[in-house]
Amino acid sequence: MATAITGATGFLGLHLLEHIAADGGGRGSGEVLLLTRRSREDALGLVSRHLEARGFDTPAIGRALGRMEAVHADVTLPRLGLTDDDHAELADRIDEMWHCAGDTTLSDDADHVHGINVEGTRNVLALLDRSARTPALRHASTVAVAGARGEGVIGDDDLDDSYGFHTPYERSKYDAEVLVREWAARTGGSAVVFRPSILVTDRPAYPGRPVNMLEQLQHTIGTVHATLAGSLRGREVPVAVATTVHMVPVEDAAHAMAAAAPRLTGTGVRSCNVVTRRGTSLFEAAGVLAEPFGIRVVPGDSSIPADVAGAVADKFRGLVGHENHTRRFSDAALHALGLRLPSSRRVDTAYLRRALLNGVKGAPA
Repeated sequence: MATAITGATGFLGLHLLEHIAADGGGRGSGEVLLLTRRSREDALGLVSRHLEARGFDTPAIGRALGRMEAVHADVTLPRLGLTDDDHAELADRIDEMWHCAGDTTLSDDADHVHGINVEGTRNVLALLDRSARTPALRHASTVAVAGARGEGVIGDDDLDDSYGFHTPYERSKYDAEVLVREWAARTGGSAVVFRPSILVTDRPAYPGRPVNMLEQLQHTIGTVHATLAGSLRGREVPVAVATTVHMVPVEDAAHAMAAAAPRLTGTGVRSCNVVTRRGTSLFEAAGVLAEPFGIRVVPGDSSIPADVAGAVADKFRGLVGHENHTRRFSDAALHALGLRLPSSRRVDTAYLRRALLNGVKGAPA
């Protein structure tokens, strides 16, 4: 069985590889195709460093790498940038496709985000259309497809654009899911859509490790702080205590996704929110993120001061609009498979402090 993965050298993709390749993940000893814009040496070198950091010994790393082949491909290009013959040959090698490539930076450049998240998904689906093997698709989406919906419980299969979206990123991930559903309906294909919440880790970084959203957020706060010439120092920024954000350790999410995929069989689309039942208090998260900059977070109405809101919007629009959300996400689909994420690994103040202490330094916004 051949498994292909886009975004294999991204934050989620590297953790999924532990299960897809390193321990077999129920996939036997089949080959693993890394569809990447990196060179073979760069891609496999990063995978090797990741597995070493995760505690794999040298023989285990060697076995995992022995099953991997780096295929130079760019999801933003027609035919992934391959010749027609190479594209057809690749299509006929794939039994299972994990599509994890995407722009997760919450960029305000709608065309750029659309090109990667929507057209990239369209190009991956076109590859599967060419295959004689009817590959199963595993599509990495996000709970952010809920867009601007701020209240209630959002189910695994909910996909509704009537609330609008805060960012081009949210819109693009919604549109990508629509493409997946249309593809499955048109072809009779099998697809599992995974919607993880914000993925974080408290494990020490290593050379080349991709940044995650938490590191991007702290970098952005530092940029905003510098933009305002330090005027935030000592100021009190009100944050609503009742507001929640949804974060999950990437190790738990990858384990659940890899375990769930082979159990969700048959034609059509199955969707799974990859979440914990208890979110992280925005007040708690904001306090930890603001600590290094001398910014005081206090309980109160989350009305962002005008100068702060302007600086944030200029640097990172994805921070604006979520400050009053109380929505929750169902984990019924994972629970039905016996794969509920462990509540003992809550992303709380202690976790967040470890994560930022151990994280990638100078993470780009």
